[in-house]
Amino acid sequence: MPDASMSKASDKVDLEYYKEFDSRLPPDFPRPDPCVQMIWHTLATASVGLGFWYIIWRWTASLNPDAMVFSLAVIMAETLMFVGMLLFYFDIWNVGDQNLRPVRKRMENGMPSDNPATVDVFITTYTEDPSLVRLSIQAAKKLKLPVGSDVKIWVLDDGARDLMKDISHREQVNYLSRADNLGFKAGNIRNAILHSTSEYIVICDADTRVMPEFLNNTLGYFEDPDVAWVQTPHWNYDIPPGVHLERFLPGFLRAHFEKRRGSDAFQSKRQILQDPFFADSRIFFDIIQRRRDRNNASFCCGAASIHRREALLEGTLRREAGSNRRKWFHRWSPNTQTRLSIRSKILEPFRFHVSEDFFTSLLMHSDPKRKWKSVFHPQVEAKMLSPWDLHSWTVQNYKYAGGTLDVLFRSKGYLTSSMSLCQKLHYSATFWSYLTPLWGWVFLVAPIVSMSTGIAPMSGYTVEFFVHLLPFILIHELALVFGFWGTSVWKGRLLSQSITFLVLQAMWSVMLRRPIKFKVTPKSRTSEVFWTPVLPHIVIIVATVFTFLIGLHRYANNQDPGDAVLLIFNGFWGAVNIFALTRFALIAAWRPEWIRPKGLRNAVQMS
Repeated sequence: MPDASMSKASDKVDLEYYKEFDSRLPPDFPRPDPCVQMIWHTLATASVGLGFWYIIWRWTASLNPDAMVFSLAVIMAETLMFVGMLLFYFDIWNVGDQNLRPVRKRMENGMPSDNPATVDVFITTYTEDPSLVRLSIQAAKKLKLPVGSDVKIWVLDDGARDLMKDISHREQVNYLSRADNLGFKAGNIRNAILHSTSEYIVICDADTRVMPEFLNNTLGYFEDPDVAWVQTPHWNYDIPPGVHLERFLPGFLRAHFEKRRGSDAFQSKRQILQDPFFADSRIFFDIIQRRRDRNNASFCCGAASIHRREALLEGTLRREAGSNRRKWFHRWSPNTQTRLSIRSKILEPFRFHVSEDFFTSLLMHSDPKRKWKSVFHPQVEAKMLSPWDLHSWTVQNYKYAGGTLDVLFRSKGYLTSSMSLCQKLHYSATFWSYLTPLWGWVFLVAPIVSMSTGIAPMSGYTVEFFVHLLPFILIHELALVFGFWGTSVWKGRLLSQSITFLVLQAMWSVMLRRPIKFKVTPKSRTSEVFWTPVLPHIVIIVATVFTFLIGLHRYANNQDPGDAVLLIFNGFWGAVNIFALTRFALIAAWRPEWIRPKGLRNAVQMS
C-alpha cells in the first residue's frame, strides 16, 4: 500500500492547482422578467410566420434550374434548419420552475413519516487522480443534513486502486470496487446500488464537489411521491477568463504591446478565448433544461443529481419482466431491510450505455405504468472541472454525440411510447440537434461552391430574395436575444458549428454499429498539441478565403454586377463561417499557462 507521504504530495499538487478558482461564487439564475418573456414570445411568433413565408417562397419561386442539385441541396438544408428552429422554439418557449419545497418530514407511501430519510452519496471514479477525488469526498462530508436524515458517502472505484482505497479509509467513507468494469459508469453505479440501502442516491463524478446546502435544497421535491430524480446545473468553476490578444501576435508586435501595457490605450486589455472550450453550460441548463421542466421533460445529466431508489429499481424490474435470459440476483429492500430474491436478467437501474443518464431518463419518462416525474432544480448546488485541452473536449463531446445518437437508433419507439406529445417533442429536439450536422455542412460548403463557380443556389440575388430573407433573419436574431436574455446567443452557435465534424464522425461510428466506448474525460492537460479535430475547420477556412480570391478575380475581369452581388453575399456568409470556425481552431493552441501564475504553472507540470 502506498505510504502517506505519497498521498500528501498528491493532495498538495491538486489543492494548489485549483486554489485560484476556489473563491469563485456560482452564478444566480433568476426567473426571466415577464416583460422580456412577452417580447420573446412576440418575436418568436413573428419569426415563425416570416420563416414559413421565406421557405414557401424559396421552394416555389427561387430554385435555380441551371444548378438544380446545388439549389435543392441548399433549400433542403434551409428547410431542415427551419424545422430545427421550430423544435428549439418549442423547447425554450417558457420557464416552468417547480416550487422549491423545504425539507419537512420524510414521505412514506405518500404520508409523513418519522423514520429518518437515508441518502447515499456515490462518487464514481476510474482513472482520475485520487487526490482530486479526495476534494469531492471532503466536500460531501460538509453536507448539511436535513433534520432526521442520515448520509453515507461511497467512493466507487472502478480502477480498484490501493491509493484510492487508502484515502477513502482515512477520510472515513465507504470504499467499493469490483472485479470487472462491466457497463462502465452505469455498471459501477448498479453495483453500488446492490450494496447499499438508502432511499435516495446522489450521483457525483470524481470532480463533483457538492455544496453544503445540496440536500436541503433538493430533498424537499421528493415529498411528491411521483418524483424520480432531481437534476441540478453543472457549474464548471475553473473556466479560464481568456487570454490577451498579444499572445497570438509575432514576437516584435507582442513586445510593442507589452511596452504600452500601462498606457491608457492598453487599459482595455483586449482578451479572446474566454471560456475556450465552451464549458459554460448555462445555455443548456438555464435555458433548455430549465424550460423543459414545464412539461416534465428535463432529463438526467449524471453528476449532481439525486434519485429515488424505488424509481430506479421499479422501472428496471418492469422493463426486464418476461425476459428469457434470466439470472438470480438479490437486493436489499430500503424500507424493510429484508432480502428479496427476484428472477430477472442483469439488473440495470442505469442502462449499460455511454449515455446511461439520458437513456435511463427516456425509459422512465416513457414508462407506461408509472408516470414518474423529473425535476430540474435551477440553482447551482455543486461545482466541477471543465476540459483544459482539445483532447479532453473532444473525448467529452464525442461521447455526448455518439451516446445520444446511439440512443436514437436503439429507441425509435419513444415516438409511439406513452410519453405525452410535449415530452416527445422535447426529446425530438435533442435528437434533432445531433442530426443537424447531416445538413449543416451544406452551409459551410455552399459559399465556397458559389464563389469558386459563380453559380448561385437560387435563381438570383434579387430584391425579392432579400425582401424575404432579411426580415426573417433580423426577427429571428432578435427573438433569440430576448429568449436567451442574459446569455450569449453566439456561444451556442459557435459550439454548434464547432462540433459539426465531430458529430458526423460519431454518427458514422453508430451507423457502422461500432460501440461508442466510455472514456473518462481527462481532468488534467496533456502536453501534446491535438490538431486532428480542427483540421476540417482549417480546410474550410482556407477554402473559403481561396475561393473568395477566385471570385474577386472573376469580377475584376468581367465587371459583372451579378458577380459583385454574388461575391458580396457569399463573402459575408463565408466570413461568418470563418469567424465561427477560427474561434474553434484557436483552442488547439490554447495553453492554461497563459493565464496562470508561475507557481501554479509549476503545479500543472508536476501533476
